[in-house]
Amino acid sequence: MKETKERKNKKTLIALLLLLVAFVVIVGYAVSFFSDMLTGGTINGAAGTLDIVADTTTTASVQYYVTPAGEQSQPLDETNLNPGDIVAVSLGVVNEGTKSAYLKGALTFTGTPSAAVHVYPMVTGLPAERDAIRADTTFANALTAPFVFPATGTVVINGTVEKETGGVDATTASPKVIGFYVYFDKAAGNSLQAANLFKAELTVSAMQYRNNPTQSWADVVTQPFTL
Repeated sequence: MKETKERKNKKTLIALLLLLVAFVVIVGYAVSFFSDMLTGGTINGAAGTLDIVADTTTTASVQYYVTPAGEQSQPLDETNLNPGDIVAVSLGVVNEGTKSAYLKGALTFTGTPSAAVHVYPMVTGLPAERDAIRADTTFANALTAPFVFPATGTVVINGTVEKETGGVDATTASPKVIGFYVYFDKAAGNSLQAANLFKAELTVSAMQYRNNPTQSWADVVTQPFTL
């Protein structure tokens, strides 16, 4: 009887050992599947740059035009203006930064300009534009300065990386020209002989284009050009 009980205990022990071995094998099998991991390259986040510069070697200039419109004054002397003369001030802008940007030009007068001085935006830069200025009677008097052109958000200059639909690729070979005409009214009288007519500064500002549908222009990059 005692022997039978010992056999039973031995069989039970062997069965438990076999069960334990089986469990270990099963668990070991369960965690031994092949696995793999694919790691992508390192991502380095960096902010782009916005860097507008004046293209002073080509189109940044002050020109003086007398009647007829296509005749350029010689010598170019802003201290010897005649009634009917037009001063065209323009700045060629190049974006050497990576980011695209809005452009805005502003003409601001220092002190009080003469009431005989009128301001117009430069759109084409062609003689016909100056002809229209001399014929215009709905001029913008310089006393209502500052003048802004183009309107905010209408001109986009591409960066070296960011290219926008409708954006301008303004390079050193082909800059984007922003400018104004300052017209000395042809009806000005003798009282303005030797008068100080105006002193003005043209400033071109750039503001980030992407993710910026409403520009505040509170933090801008500028390029001034003083007459």
